[in-house]
Amino acid sequence: MIYFVKKIFKFVYVSYIVFAIGICENQIYAQKKDFNWPVRSSTSSSFGLSYNATPVSIGYILLKNGDTLRGRIKLLVYSPAITFISFVPTGKNDKNDVVNVQRERISYVRLYSDSLRNSNNFTDFVNLENKDLWRLIIQNDGVIIYDNYNPGDSEPLGERMRLVTMGNNIKIYGSSIFHTEGPSPLLLRFINKRYKQKFDSSFFPDDNKMINYILAEENERIQINPSKH
Repeated sequence: MIYFVKKIFKFVYVSYIVFAIGICENQIYAQKKDFNWPVRSSTSSSFGLSYNATPVSIGYILLKNGDTLRGRIKLLVYSPAITFISFVPTGKNDKNDVVNVQRERISYVRLYSDSLRNSNNFTDFVNLENKDLWRLIIQNDGVIIYDNYNPGDSEPLGERMRLVTMGNNIKIYGSSIFHTEGPSPLLLRFINKRYKQKFDSSFFPDDNKMINYILAEENERIQINPSKH
């Protein structure tokens, strides 16, 4: 119970700070963005190719100590050899201004897109395991679904997806060489197993419908019997 209360308090605290920062940061859309990057890595290595290919986004990094770093961000794909993301402070553009921020120091990252289409045009990433940053796909009433999507990925969903509900971290699916048809059959299998259903592939028109179904089912579980969820 104490662990659960601490988890909820931490989530509420971080959400409050992110909301407060976001109010100010949304003003960034009124300005012309500069997506140039002052450093280019050697293309003779896989790291260099990945580094150069990683898109640059305007955003901010919320550190665990409460500090906020605002500017341009390269959210590099995590690996044992790449334990950081690269950051250039607002108003800076020299190679000496590039800061490699260790992931273990990061609590939260928000990346803005380059469009003014709507007021929520950003993507949030949360540090779940003290190393990798997981994209927040959807949340409601304490139920959150994350995946390990990276801005440089060509697919819309990551290779792994997690459900966090009432302090429990549950695997929806994980990366595997045996799954070559994308996340759709994995999401369907999770739904059928967890919620004791027998849906076939024709029941859900797309992956988003399945993700929303999971969210709705989890919220219903909490409402029916929160103490045993």
